[in-house]
Amino acid sequence: MKVTFEELKGAFYRVLRSRNIAEDTADECAEMFARTTESGVYS
Repeated sequence: MKVTFEELKGAFYRVLRSRNIAEDTADECAEMFARTTESGVYS
């Protein structure tokens, strides 16, 4: 299953926001998580 970077980032963002993480923090973390996943480093 292939997922685009934006889909992956969006999924991380939704989970973070559902846990009441601030919007700006959730966006930054989602970006970082998506980039590391894209690089093959799973967190």
